[in-house]
Formats: sequence, C-alpha cells, structure tokens
Amino acid sequence: MFDWSCRHCEYSVSAGDKRTLIDQVKSHLVRSGGGILVYNSPDRADEGAACTDLLTVRDVPNTGALWITKSPAERLDLWRRHADGWPQRLRLLVPPSATVPDDLFDRSVITDGPAEVTELSSTSLEKLGRQIADNTSTLAEECRHATVCFDNLSNVIHEFGNRSVFKLVHVLNVTMHNAGALAHYHMEPETHIGSTIHIFEQEFQLLRDWSGDEPELSLL
Repeated sequence: MFDWSCRHCEYSVSAGDKRTLIDQVKSHLVRSGGGILVYNSPDRADEGAACTDLLTVRDVPNTGALWITKSPAERLDLWRRHADGWPQRLRLLVPPSATVPDDLFDRSVITDGPAEVTELSSTSLEKLGRQIADNTSTLAEECRHATVCFDNLSNVIHEFGNRSVFKLVHVLNVTMHNAGALAHYHMEPETHIGSTIHIFEQEFQLLRDWSGDEPELSLL
C-alpha cells in the first residue's frame, strides 16, 4: 500500500499501486491548487503538451491562465498549436527585456475574452512574487479556475541564487493553494548541480519530467 499526505491541507490518500497514487495526487492538486515541478531539457525546442495540458487541465472556457515568461510570442504560439480553445482570461507577465510584438495578440487570433501583457520588476524577487500573487488572486476571483505557468525557473535561480528563489517558490506554492490555482514551474536540471536540484525538489510533491522522450509523472 502506498500513502500520500498533502503539505498544505489535511488531505491524504492511499492506493494499492504507485501509478494509481500518482493519478490521485494529481487530481487533488487540480482540485485544490498547488505547484508541480516540470523538468525540461534546454535542447528541446518545443515542450508541447508538457506545458499546455497543465494550463488547460481544467475547463478552459472558464479558466484564467497566467504565464510568467520572457517569450510571450512563443508561449502564445505554443498555446495555439497544442490547446483546444482560448481561456476566459489570459495574462502574461514579462521582464523588461522581453520582446513584445505589436501584433502579439492579433497574430495568435485570440477571440475569447481579454488578454493583457504586464511588465515584471527585474530588480526585486519580493516585487516579482507580489505581482504573481496579485495576478493569480485576480484571475481566481474573476474565473472559475486559475492556472499558472512559470516559464523558466532556472533563469531566475541563476540570477538570484538558490536560497532567495526557494523562498519565493515556497510563498508562491502557498499562495496557489490558498487561491485554488494550479501552477507549474519549468526547470532545466541539466543546467544545475545536484544539490540545487535536490533543494527545489523539496518544495514539490509531484514532478513532471519532460527531459526525456516522453513526459513522466512521479512523486517527490
């Protein structure tokens, strides 16, 4: 028998095999909110469904989706190619260095609900966390469901260091659970030493590994 307990609430579950337990853990996170760690390879040009199916795991027409990304045009194209329809609300938080084409939304043919781009603060993790939390809370209030993608956690770790970013992720995961939002964080394990990978795995209970040929779910 395999057992699992949520770190953010009193939910616990048992299953006769690990595959069933993983499915039940994912279902709980989808229902209640929380964070999932996603491993990507820096050599992979298109992570495809490994990202969009987590953003669209709920009822898409009633979902508010938030993307924290430095590549908004690529993210929207990814959604257009892999998702079935646009969300009720779509927000993109981008760093000042991001390139945002004037025809960003027209080119992606977004027709359902408003979409907007907001510039992030690049000088303070505290401000970054506050902007993400505020946008997540707003989407959770406006829409039945909220999903969040942190496009490249590795870049933030390299810039600000393990300890500061770990604290940010911890606060965000609590925020996601409280808001009932499902978030996932992309990380490139090949660009980190083993101790860094171990540190951040401690903050998550579910991993989607897309560094190989096919995505695999596992418990942490």
